[in-house]
Amino acid sequence: MPTFTELAVLSSASPTYVGVPSRLLAYYEQVKKYQRAALAPATLRAYASDFKAFVAFCQLGQVDHLPAIPETVACFLVYELEERKRRVVTLERRLAAIRFIHALQNLPSPTDHPKVTTTLAGIRNEVGMAPVRQKAALSVTELLAMIEACPNTPWGVRDSAILALGFSGAFRRSELAALQVEDLQFDAHGRLSCRVQRSKTDRAGKGDSKPIYNGRQVRAVDRLLTWLALAGIEDGPVFPKLDHNGDATRAALRPQWIGKIVQRVAKRAGMDPSVLGGHSLRAGFVTEAAEGGESLDAIMGVTLQRDPRTVLRYIRRAELWRKHPGKGFL
Repeated sequence: MPTFTELAVLSSASPTYVGVPSRLLAYYEQVKKYQRAALAPATLRAYASDFKAFVAFCQLGQVDHLPAIPETVACFLVYELEERKRRVVTLERRLAAIRFIHALQNLPSPTDHPKVTTTLAGIRNEVGMAPVRQKAALSVTELLAMIEACPNTPWGVRDSAILALGFSGAFRRSELAALQVEDLQFDAHGRLSCRVQRSKTDRAGKGDSKPIYNGRQVRAVDRLLTWLALAGIEDGPVFPKLDHNGDATRAALRPQWIGKIVQRVAKRAGMDPSVLGGHSLRAGFVTEAAEGGESLDAIMGVTLQRDPRTVLRYIRRAELWRKHPGKGFL
């Protein structure tokens, strides 16, 4: 994961501690640690990658990248669009990285200059906003077919538990990978809640709990308990890596592996793995709930989303068919 120091090196600017009194340097090292913690690791990686692209462009044109002038940034947008064939969403991300690096070095950002903003607006009008290709949502029927395709091996039992719990709890892949045994909370009736310690919309780490409904088909709680008993897991990661013998290690799966497991099992079930990923589990739960007429509040009680707009998109999409005006006569 790139650090603030590595980003500063990319910028070839003065170290970020210049101007800090020597007696405060020890504290400032801690300041930088907490600043890093304010951003998700994926965001830091994206900023580093995007700013590298900008630095390379500036080196090509023999112009300064820090501080960059608006004309340079505007030309960079055109270069990325016409030469590198980048999408508008990528251009916006590049600008965010340039803005961040300038803020890191206490420099005014050129990205807010009209020469840059009007260039981007013109690009949007000219080429349009190509939609980001989202991974398809899994239906319950598809999920059950995938679970059925999991072999009766340690890997298969683990993967079926991942699929069932990921779907039933509408987990993000990062939340599922980070889940610890200590986060599993059973009440007096045996009902399971999963404590999510930190998520995309909870960077402060306040945490919240997801209710997991076992059900008659998916049986997420049953499959989870079967997996934990088989692997002998009593603490640590709920879904660890397995060694070559199929024994659980102490290392948690990385979030990327959740998506790879979904694709691998989908292929085994005869489905197209290229349209599926880790998000397919979460999107599948929301889609099925929306098509079943469940309320926005009830769905968000499981997804733990703070902004209802994403869920509303699924609900409106479901209502296009459930409440189609031609339903009664066509």
